[in-house]
Formats: sequence, C-alpha cells, structure tokens
Amino acid sequence: STILNVGLKLHQAHTYLRKYPQKSCEICESILDDLKTDDCPYHEILQIRIDIVMSQFYAGLYIPTLENCEEVLQIASSVNASYQMGRLYNIFAAGLLMLGNTNDAEAYLLRAYHEFQESGNHLFAWRADFNLAQVLLRLGRKREANEKFKALYNGQIPNLKERAQN
Repeated sequence: STILNVGLKLHQAHTYLRKYPQKSCEICESILDDLKTDDCPYHEILQIRIDIVMSQFYAGLYIPTLENCEEVLQIASSVNASYQMGRLYNIFAAGLLMLGNTNDAEAYLLRAYHEFQESGNHLFAWRADFNLAQVLLRLGRKREANEKFKALYNGQIPNLKERAQN
C-alpha cells in the first residue's frame, strides 16, 4: 500500500533528521517524486513538504528554509491545516532566530502557539512556547521568560521526566 510505504520511508527520513539532515531531505524528496503518479491524501504530501523544510533547517540552510516555509504555509493555509501551520510558523521563527532576527521571531512564535491551540493538537504547542521563552530572554524580558519556563516545567511539556532522562 502507498500509505504504508510512505510511512516507512518517512520513519527512515526521521531517523536521519538531526545527524544527517541532507539524507533526510533526499528521502523526503524521493517520496514526493514517487507520489507524483499515485493517489495520496493531500495531508500526507503536506507532511512530507514540512519534513523537507525541517531538514533544510537542520542542515543550516536558513534562507531556503524561510523561502520554502512561506510556500508550504500557503498550502497549509489553503486547506486550513492549523496544526501544520503551527509547525511551519515555529520552524520559520527558528530560522529567523538563526539569522539574528529576534523581534520578528517573537511574532511568528506567538502565531505558532495560536495555530497549535486552534488545531486542538497540543503535541508541539510546548515547543513554540519554549522557543518564545528563549526569545523573551534574548530580548531582556526575563520576568516574562521565567514565567513561561516555570509553566512549561510544571506540566506543559508532555512526558518531561522521560524526555529529560533521554
């Protein structure tokens, strides 16, 4: 089945994401090529495109990350995929941070958090909030940052103890 094959290849791509992001990107791009002639749910294709953007970010390709993020955001917005829009805004903000644009990153992180809340899927909402706390710290807004960090460490981050042990 197409969906099963896509799932297996995406899992493989995710295993390479942090250490070999270029390999992860290549796998995702090959999946998209394979799907050109197949009937695959659009949300799966959107997921793959976001994985490509994430791979570019981990590869340190921040300008292409921002450019592709904007393109994929238009697609996610057109199908009202709030959860995926939250992921994209979070990645976009991270790219801005890496390029030294802290002020704009704050606005995108607020938008990311809002999109995660709108979607009802809170799996990654804590990441946007954590990143926002770091931005607030960089902007010298220590009290606001500390309040966010305390809230995150007191229950907003799912499975925090397990994550800390790994």
